[in-house]
Amino acid sequence: MTEEITDEEFYTWKTSASEEGLISDAAFSYYVQDSKYLYAVFVDGTPVTAPVFTFRTWLTDEDIDTPLAEFDKSKSVLEEYDEDLLQELARQIAFSAGEDPDNAQMQDYLWNSPVYAVTKVDRDNMEFSLTVSDYFTTRQSAFELEEELAQGLFKTGITPDTKFIDIRQSLNEFTPEYRNKYAENFNQVMNFEAGPSMAGGAALTFFNTEDGYVFPVAKRSKDVAEARGWMSPVPSGVFQPYRKNLDEIEAPSLREHLLKEFSEYFFNTDPRDSIPTHLDGMAELESLLESGDAEIRYTSSGIDCKNTHVQFNGVLTIDDESYFHEYIENADLDSWEYESIEFVSIDDGDRIKELLHKSNMNPYDIVCLSEGLQWIERYRNQTLPIDLRPSSSHRHSQSESKQ
Repeated sequence: MTEEITDEEFYTWKTSASEEGLISDAAFSYYVQDSKYLYAVFVDGTPVTAPVFTFRTWLTDEDIDTPLAEFDKSKSVLEEYDEDLLQELARQIAFSAGEDPDNAQMQDYLWNSPVYAVTKVDRDNMEFSLTVSDYFTTRQSAFELEEELAQGLFKTGITPDTKFIDIRQSLNEFTPEYRNKYAENFNQVMNFEAGPSMAGGAALTFFNTEDGYVFPVAKRSKDVAEARGWMSPVPSGVFQPYRKNLDEIEAPSLREHLLKEFSEYFFNTDPRDSIPTHLDGMAELESLLESGDAEIRYTSSGIDCKNTHVQFNGVLTIDDESYFHEYIENADLDSWEYESIEFVSIDDGDRIKELLHKSNMNPYDIVCLSEGLQWIERYRNQTLPIDLRPSSSHRHSQSESKQ
């Protein structure tokens, strides 16, 4: 287990280092020997590489109800965590939120609930295996991987704004023993030897308006446990079963997850509830999906090389112009989980470029953003103001999507 750090100087440094993308860059640099598996896209001819392991068969265009993985509930891993380590995470959340870490109590900043978790990737067919775990169990190994890098880098005296090309020298000054033991390379990462890894799900949502398509991104607040302060697609969140009794939990549905998260962001619904189809906005969305005036697809998946979280991504396109104006444009979009939601026009090339930079967008969400933008261009005949092209190692054939 990593040593508890209470020094305020470290917390200040880590907050800045996270905002600058230094820790993600360090994870990226650590796996440079596996760089062919890291997600890359060319933006106006300039390569952008995200610190996310992906594979050509994980970049796809499939029905949203396509099974994500082999699901085996009998392999569930529950309540295997070190409370002291999670207490340290709570202290850091409190500091980030401007509160006194010495008064932080774990239960005030973190709460446990069932989550879907990845237990392995079959190297022969590159398919995921999923089970049920809980947030604390999956967050522990992720936090330990992140914290070991952060502490090691901090002790070398590296500044948070250090350029990527200079990070390797600092990495060579310490030994990340936990990462070396459990996640030394891509093959080992796919075995998830440190324990089951939390699954998340996100979608890039496109609303058709009278001025063209826009997509929402949210700036995460400073007092959340995941992606503090980053921009993220809407909807996105930890992939959770909505039935809490283990005996009742079924195989995960990305469709259910994304629509549930959509209702939380735009209609302020309770995260513990199922999809609230009794609400007019959600009932109308279901109707549009049924009629073909909206579409939801499964586009990609990847493994964050900083903490081995696994993200399943989709795209949600609402082509009916009236939906945005009636249900979204004037909605009360207020939540403790994010500071603001911004609607970005697909014609705003400068803003899209900013979001594709790993110091602005949550690094593992760059895959969702990039793949979603390529999807809207390809399947809705839109012309983006920037040229987005996958790297040669990630080119993949796309199935036909209904128009």
